Amino acid sequence: MVRRKDRFWEYAEDLKGRFLCKFCHKVYPGGIARIKSHLSQQRGRDIAICDKVSNDVQALALLAIGPNKKRKVASSTNTERSGIGSSIPNASMGQHQVSLLKICEKKDSELVDKDVFEFFLMNNISLSDVESRSFVKMINSIISYGSSYYPPSYSTLCTELIPRARKEIEKYVSTVKESWTLNGCTLMSSIWTDMNGCSFINVVAYSPKGAVFLNSFEISAKEKTDSYLRDILKSVMDEIGPENIVQIILNDTSNYESVGDFVMEKYSHIYKMQCVTHGIRMLLTDIYEEVEWIKGVFDDAKLVVDYIFNNKVIVKLMGDMTNRELKRPCKMEYISYFLMLQSISDAEQNLRLMIASPEWRDMNSGDTSLAGKFAQIIESEAFWSRGKDVLSVLDPLIKVVRLVNGEELTTGYLFEALERARKVIEQCCCNDPPKYSRLLELFDTRRNGLILHKVHAAAAYLNPSLMYNGKIRYEDTDVRDGLNYIVETMISKDERNDFVTQLLLYNGRSPKVFDTIALSMLTNVHPRVWWEFNCVSVPLLQKIAIRILSQPCSSRACELNWGAFEAAEIKKTNKTSNISDNVVFIRMNRKMKAKFTDPERKQVEAIDLENLPELAKDTIDGLEELGNEAEFLAGLKTLAKIPLESGANLK
Repeated sequence: MVRRKDRFWEYAEDLKGRFLCKFCHKVYPGGIARIKSHLSQQRGRDIAICDKVSNDVQALALLAIGPNKKRKVASSTNTERSGIGSSIPNASMGQHQVSLLKICEKKDSELVDKDVFEFFLMNNISLSDVESRSFVKMINSIISYGSSYYPPSYSTLCTELIPRARKEIEKYVSTVKESWTLNGCTLMSSIWTDMNGCSFINVVAYSPKGAVFLNSFEISAKEKTDSYLRDILKSVMDEIGPENIVQIILNDTSNYESVGDFVMEKYSHIYKMQCVTHGIRMLLTDIYEEVEWIKGVFDDAKLVVDYIFNNKVIVKLMGDMTNRELKRPCKMEYISYFLMLQSISDAEQNLRLMIASPEWRDMNSGDTSLAGKFAQIIESEAFWSRGKDVLSVLDPLIKVVRLVNGEELTTGYLFEALERARKVIEQCCCNDPPKYSRLLELFDTRRNGLILHKVHAAAAYLNPSLMYNGKIRYEDTDVRDGLNYIVETMISKDERNDFVTQLLLYNGRSPKVFDTIALSMLTNVHPRVWWEFNCVSVPLLQKIAIRILSQPCSSRACELNWGAFEAAEIKKTNKTSNISDNVVFIRMNRKMKAKFTDPERKQVEAIDLENLPELAKDTIDGLEELGNEAEFLAGLKTLAKIPLESGANLK
């Protein structure tokens, strides 16, 4: 009787002592046993695994070769530590494998999908997490290990994996903390308040090496007192070391003075500032509410966008006539209103063509009042003219947001960016005072009261590319005020003479400071890096400049608004205090580490104010969250989130 050829030869070509895999198209020595081992994707069988084999064939091969000895040992260990029944008989394993085989032979993943869905559903996990990298990585690891894998027990997670993960992440935290001696850090915080009035406060320290999550505090309604909040702040600052803190960024003006006064009284060298992103958002809100002609343009633009997106036929007609993308605004988020108006302006010609087309006329033969209003706006020369004026005068403010909203160290650039914005508004005001005077007043009020700190003018002066070229001068009143503030708060009385002497060398462009190397680095490296590599002849000035220029201007960089909510949810899920604290610490710092991978590499080059990155979609979505969660240790109260309008996510 002729022996029947093994079915696995259909997946490989017989080369007489060798075989060609039909999945990866590579040649290997051996016969059918090695083919099965190759296709099973089980390592340790003296043959490379196939990375192209389909799931059903891999499962068949895995069953065909049976478990190897190493896998048996590992499986036994997993079963013992998991507590899922260490006495499960081999017959049970066989039944599981047979079930797997049946599913794979049918090439039907519906049962597995159902189990995955049930896991997400019954454990109240966001369905969007099915696309997260960590979930996909977990599934791939289980598939790679094989059907004999059993998950760790709750005890193993708590006593082995959590401590191991904390130990690993603490290496990152320690590396960042070591940099604080030279660069200092910025203290940021976020607050989330639930419906029961219980608040969760997260505290993060940011520096050129990266961001570090320090702690999360849960506060009941009874504990919301100024003294209690100050005690929390003091405990965090003592942990960091007050000497390592350069500034504190606040997101909200509520109780601003209370928190700020405490910091200034206790640690005079630390300065407090308003989050610049938040300040610009408030300025744009002022402009919308108090400058009627700008409000009118935004409202008309919003009517245009809403009319289009509320009618699928109009959306299709727009798509047929143009490949331009209109952006929808977030309610009361006027940065998004600017981007909406910008997208409409870019599509002006296409919109004009659309309402002149036969398709439009046929579609609106009834001429509803809303359609008529829409067409009237599109045909209005005044609308397009005023729209261009709005974009022109507000664009410099949007550039400030683009400057400070990322991960870069922007303290040395903020003053110059705001000066540019003011010059544009001032020039418009000179040309048409009735139209722009109120806008200029609003800008100056926010600029001087909330957005700028005295240190920012001094930081611009300590930006060598701005000072050396005469863009920022010592004679400027703001600069002198900023330098005086630094001398009075950051320099001891014994060191003031040395500081002034070194400042004179810097201001005089002395060759001791601006040697050949320093001049060659003047415009192509970040000012912090420039001071680190140069200026050994002015060590005290160098030390102060590095610390000031190593700070951001916005807490947006750490996405703190989501952090407080996440910490609260973790604490609610893990009832044991020690476990929840560790999980929060690990999770938050892993996110920080992932976000700030090699941050210094990004912060070596100088920032070009003419070519700033565009604001991304998630920036606008995040800004709305940032401004409407309860914020930095101030006014612990429930703040209703501003809801998005129907379909208002930016497209």
